[in-house]
Amino acid sequence: MVNITIATFFIFSLLAHILQQRNKLQYYKRLHFTVLGAGLLLVNYSAFESQVEATLPLPSFLLSVLGLSFIFAIIFKRITSIAFAFLPVLASFAFLLLPAYELSYYGNVITENQKLFAFALLGAITPVLTHGVKLLVSSLVVKFGNVIWKEQQENQLETLITYTFIGGLTLMSAQVIGALGLIVAATFYLSTTILSEDKLGINNILAFSASASLFLLTLIPFLLTYGNFEVLDFSRGEVLAGLFVSGLLLMFHRIFLRFATNSQTSWSYLYIAKNYLFPLFITFVLAILYTQKENLGGILSLSALVIGLAILTPIKSYSSNRVSIPVDLGVIAMVLFMLPYIKPVEIEEKSDLELIQKDEKVSVEEQKGESLEIAKGNWDVVSDKSTLKFALGPEKARTEGVFNEIKGTFQVPADITRSKFFIQIPVESLSTFVDLRDDHLMEAEYFDVEKYPTLLFRSNQVVANGDEYTAKGSFKMKGIEREIDVHFKVLGVADAEDKKVLILNVKSSLDRTKFGMDSDPSIGDIVDFDFQVQLEK
Repeated sequence: MVNITIATFFIFSLLAHILQQRNKLQYYKRLHFTVLGAGLLLVNYSAFESQVEATLPLPSFLLSVLGLSFIFAIIFKRITSIAFAFLPVLASFAFLLLPAYELSYYGNVITENQKLFAFALLGAITPVLTHGVKLLVSSLVVKFGNVIWKEQQENQLETLITYTFIGGLTLMSAQVIGALGLIVAATFYLSTTILSEDKLGINNILAFSASASLFLLTLIPFLLTYGNFEVLDFSRGEVLAGLFVSGLLLMFHRIFLRFATNSQTSWSYLYIAKNYLFPLFITFVLAILYTQKENLGGILSLSALVIGLAILTPIKSYSSNRVSIPVDLGVIAMVLFMLPYIKPVEIEEKSDLELIQKDEKVSVEEQKGESLEIAKGNWDVVSDKSTLKFALGPEKARTEGVFNEIKGTFQVPADITRSKFFIQIPVESLSTFVDLRDDHLMEAEYFDVEKYPTLLFRSNQVVANGDEYTAKGSFKMKGIEREIDVHFKVLGVADAEDKKVLILNVKSSLDRTKFGMDSDPSIGDIVDFDFQVQLEK
């Protein structure tokens, strides 16, 4: 479904740019905003989880309401009756007729259909109520006020009311039923807007833009969940960058559109191409920056970009009397297209943890450590079953990586305090999942791999500390040897075919500047290691 949405958004974004340059987009607003709403419903489709398969799934119901509203609007476009705009209000009562069942959406569990009905009803009546409040206030100002009140002031008032609704609805949804309330209200809001176009004197450009803002916000839970982020921290640099870029895109869209509208035919197509490709290119760059440095670009920047567009879209409509749907469709298409290439790397453990699992309800790492007494003997590291992970940098911009190859032995004599580690780590096995950065790390400024191809750790003493142990020894990197402590826990010993298997969970840290590397706060000086080692004998 996501791939279909991406292709559709790319096509309709280009079509919208062409129509907008020819001043004909106003005749196809219904179509383009319906595509935006339906596409984002499809993107979020898999987030709906229901215990009742016999009941019409909520996303299918929302798609039906939106689709039927579009069809009715086209078929009965000549009808100007106010009652026609209230069809979505009647549709919202369907929630009260459905049997109660448990519904989950991005972790929020809903069991009361009344809450869904409330958000559907709120979304359905708001476009009409907004217009009604504007007319009421305008009439009161004209009657009792001593100010000049023209169409510009009316539009300013309606924009203010629209923002109040969007902000209030977002906060209310977050407090009551999470993101689900937002997507339900957005669907019914757009449905009413579609049916009320050219009716009632409603400012359709602003109403359509508000519906786009709501639907853009429904993409945020999808993006954060995809990237395994719990919240969007607006103090992070990449988030602020995304917000800035949203304003940049809309500003250049307005500039290029003005050039395209005023230029000759032979040049207008060039400006259309620029207007179409510029947002795509900037979104691509914003996404791909993450592959160069963790605190630049990536999913957080893209999420902030979408939020910025949601905030600025109504303002753009008010200031220029044009919708920003061409930019919205193109940016969302590129955001979804880039996700597989910028998803934060999840480093998986390779050891055979199932061999030592004691309690399925408790992870192996959380289990109490075993005594080293059960591991007496000489053990060899199994490189393809061991994962040496490391991380460094500021808390909100950690660089993570692995060493994919580990060699060594672990000797546990009768006196376990005399246990010895001998570990070799080929520097070239390092990976931070960005080839350009990995190549740079191999240079003299960092590891100087040609001169120092191996990292070494030797220990000569083990000290017990509760259910963990501390191996005291020396670590050698770039020809410099320093004393460090390595903390480890014996996860367990098990039989595997004709061999014994020992798995250790290991943690340590070191200051890389003490091994011939320059300090850099943006990169981080303290390197934390957290990994598992599987050994056999």
